[in-house]
Amino acid sequence: PQQRFWRGMATAAPGCRGRSTMVWPAITAPPDEPTVADKSPHKAAPIPAKEIEKVEVRVRVAVARLINVSLVDQTFTVEAQMEASWVDKHIIPAIEAARSTHSDGPLMAARDLTVKDLTVNSENKLQAAGVLQFVQLGEKEFFAPRLKFNNCIERPWSEEWFELFEEGRNTVVCMRWKFKGVFQENLELHKFPFDVQKLTMELRCSWENLRRSTDTVKYAVRLVKNQSSKYKSLINTRSFVQQSEYMLSDQLVFEENKSPPQESSSNKEYPLLNISMRVERKILYWILNVVTPLFILTSCLFTSFSTPRNEFADRCSTTLTLLLAMVAFKYVVSEKLPPISYFTLIDYYVLFSFGIAWVIIIIQVRHQDPAPPPPPTAYRKMVEL
Repeated sequence: PQQRFWRGMATAAPGCRGRSTMVWPAITAPPDEPTVADKSPHKAAPIPAKEIEKVEVRVRVAVARLINVSLVDQTFTVEAQMEASWVDKHIIPAIEAARSTHSDGPLMAARDLTVKDLTVNSENKLQAAGVLQFVQLGEKEFFAPRLKFNNCIERPWSEEWFELFEEGRNTVVCMRWKFKGVFQENLELHKFPFDVQKLTMELRCSWENLRRSTDTVKYAVRLVKNQSSKYKSLINTRSFVQQSEYMLSDQLVFEENKSPPQESSSNKEYPLLNISMRVERKILYWILNVVTPLFILTSCLFTSFSTPRNEFADRCSTTLTLLLAMVAFKYVVSEKLPPISYFTLIDYYVLFSFGIAWVIIIIQVRHQDPAPPPPPTAYRKMVEL
């Protein structure tokens, strides 16, 4: 019955509708030999798999503005609104219990209490700790997904609020989170300036995955994309101010993942949901400002062969002057890129231009004509006379 419930559940709340096509894996754990730590009397007893509550958190994101993509700092700044919705089957029974035991105080007027009357306790917002409390239900605790962004390094401002919708004997809880954040992204620049970048916001749930039979896990949480056809995830491409440099796709890509155990001191895995935007660099700026001028300078190196072979100083002055101009272009390229330890396509092009200059200088040094011998002394005296 529980499996049929999860397969047939479709949220009817505005902004939360959408049936997930994901199939839940069986909550089982491989048998492990108990270690010394597992046999310790102070270790918490593992929760049986049948008592672990499965919660599917459906996520959708509306990106209002992609404010900036910093190539040197490898960061991007975004202003967005995220919605996470899940089904809680414990709220309505708690309301019914409050109706039957209503009294003065925080549970006053509980006789007419409904889901829409519930308000989240603003003094005790423990979403990050996995706890949700309502003013009308006292100190009773409910599930919260413990969401955070792994790669967010700065959040100037954020706003969080909750909405509840009743669906039969269950309650759909919608957490809406509006924020502006600076996210770190390791840019792949091997094909620069013909590169395409994925700007990813890594959403993490801090409820760990069940890996062993000795783990104490209360909730089995899965982060998935909200499959609603009416309330879709979207990007506002018109507000992107760097349209002259990048081409922003209007599609958001959601990818389920899990964190490596090496990132946890307790060797645990956590559910991840990667939310990615795709930007493609426009190459016209680099063609006009780097590639074409450098091609012209490299071609001008061959004009030094028009100077007579015995005038080596004039040849070298032409070649070395053009080489200094090419060095200046190399600094321009370096200032536009982060300090990376591999070559990009434009680095290969610049080094190829330097290689041509080096070959021309070597040829001119090895094939210069010796200076003509001085005229005889008698001839010089005759010329002087």
